[in-house]
Amino acid sequence: MAFSISPEGLARRSARRPWITVGIWVAVLVVAFLLVGSLLEDGLTTKFVFTGSPEAQRGLEL
Repeated sequence: MAFSISPEGLARRSARRPWITVGIWVAVLVVAFLLVGSLLEDGLTTKFVFTGSPEAQRGLEL
């Protein structure tokens, strides 16, 4: 049987083996969470740092 990339073919394969489909979705979600955690590590922080030397930073240092 040839592999067809159509909604009907995908639905048939998913219905034929539902637990494999669920397992694939779980694996995709785990990989997505790992990628978000590793790629956005610096952006997802509560540490606040001024860039450059703005007036507010100089005022806080007085």
